Amino acid sequence: MTEQTISSGALPGILIVEDSPVEAEMLRRILVRANYRVTVTRNGEEGLQALREHPCALVISDIQMPLMNGYEMCRAIKLDEKLWSIPVILVTMLSEPKDIIKALDVGADSYITKPYVEAILLGRISLLLAEPLPRKLAEERRKVQVEYGGEIYNIAAGGQLMANMLFSVYENSLILNHELMRIQNQFNLLNDNLDEQVRLRTAELLAERQNLERTNRALRTLSAGNVALVRASTEEELFQTVCRHIVEIGEYFFAGVFFPGAEAESNPSLVSCFGGDATRQRLVELLQRDAEYVRRCPILITQRTRQTQVCNKTNHTGECGLEKLADLGIKSLVSLPLINNDHLYGVLAVFSSNVEAFDTAELKLMEELAGDIAYGIVTLRTRAERDRSAAEMGCTPQQVEGIRFGALLHNIGTVAVPAEIINRPDKLSDLQFSLIKQHTQTGFEIVKDIPFPWPVAQMVLQHHERLDGSGYPQGLKGEQIILEARILAVADVLEAMMAYRPYRAALEKDVALNEITEGRGARFDPAVVDACLYVMKKNME
Repeated sequence: MTEQTISSGALPGILIVEDSPVEAEMLRRILVRANYRVTVTRNGEEGLQALREHPCALVISDIQMPLMNGYEMCRAIKLDEKLWSIPVILVTMLSEPKDIIKALDVGADSYITKPYVEAILLGRISLLLAEPLPRKLAEERRKVQVEYGGEIYNIAAGGQLMANMLFSVYENSLILNHELMRIQNQFNLLNDNLDEQVRLRTAELLAERQNLERTNRALRTLSAGNVALVRASTEEELFQTVCRHIVEIGEYFFAGVFFPGAEAESNPSLVSCFGGDATRQRLVELLQRDAEYVRRCPILITQRTRQTQVCNKTNHTGECGLEKLADLGIKSLVSLPLINNDHLYGVLAVFSSNVEAFDTAELKLMEELAGDIAYGIVTLRTRAERDRSAAEMGCTPQQVEGIRFGALLHNIGTVAVPAEIINRPDKLSDLQFSLIKQHTQTGFEIVKDIPFPWPVAQMVLQHHERLDGSGYPQGLKGEQIILEARILAVADVLEAMMAYRPYRAALEKDVALNEITEGRGARFDPAVVDACLYVMKKNME
């Protein structure tokens, strides 16, 4: 099939012989833009037929085509007495020397390798059209033997043809060399860029690894702190163990727990620490004698604002007072409020010799540890009050220990209550409250088969019973309720009222004491209430 494109005022016609529709269309557009008349055919047979019917000024042909390839068509043109003077340009992907030798042998006038440069192609066309081919001389029809790769080639080509072909090959080589140099430069740039990316990524991975290691240490510290929380019997033991874990497991420089002064602006006091006596002495001296340090001290700022304060490479504002600790090797610190139910119990301060310590993940774990310590303070103080109340009533040390275990496990049955009910911010419906009340029976079922030397299962079951029978789950009255459960009932109400709940804020201690006082003799054992009031009053003194 033959397609013809003619532009107004067009230059001489050119025949394209190309089996690839895409390649043919790209070449056609180049020639049309250059104002040539263009005819397109799909193989050598169609091209040769079109050329004999309508001779043109120049032929551009692919080599590898069906029916008749470019070599065969070129040879036929050059042997035709009417067509031999039409220049033939072979455009192909083939670029081996034997391919070029074969092109010479069939009489091709130029040879261009794909992908070609548009300007080079148009320049080659202009050159061939500007100088018509002379009639072949007899001596130019002689066969010239060329040996390449162990094979003999007989080339029938004149000097002008060889010169044109060699020029084409040279020009192609220059283009190819230029392209190779461009690609090489791109590879060099990519390689340099890759080296830089590898260096940057390696640094990022190293930083990520260091951050992950710090986070893992903080996580192990948190886990060890939780173990200490369960095992500690006094606040002093809890603080000392946690501070030691922070330094030994977390690999921090120093850790200390500070209790706030009587007023928000009062200097905090160091009550427990671990990590070196020199640091402890320096901190105590600075807090007692250095007004400038106190003004900038993150520990005091945390005490005043109840907010975590971080001082490291990222958040170093120059107002942390770190320069007064630099000679000890301290380069960063974090101070965390110990808050439970909106009450500030103290400040946990952690110091590090790493200027990049306390990133977001690490800080989150530290804040969780501070929350656990605050909860531990409340638990230990509540436990101490229960123990004193029980002792005040004449309970034996064995009974006091049993009550302590009962207090730890009294709400274990709440694991079976849906969290959305426990944390519901609104008033509970009757159905929801009935689910809550099941926690005493559930807790009893969990612990009843554990061979405690105390009636722990009954404490768990009865701690919501009331003297007047208004409690649950069995509606027991008076002496039907064991003494340990009557003690837990008062302590549980007192602790619940003074604790934060999703549906209300924590109540003041006086409000809670009034509640148990009003229930004295009716809902609560009067001896237990009296003992509790005595202990609480003594603590306030």
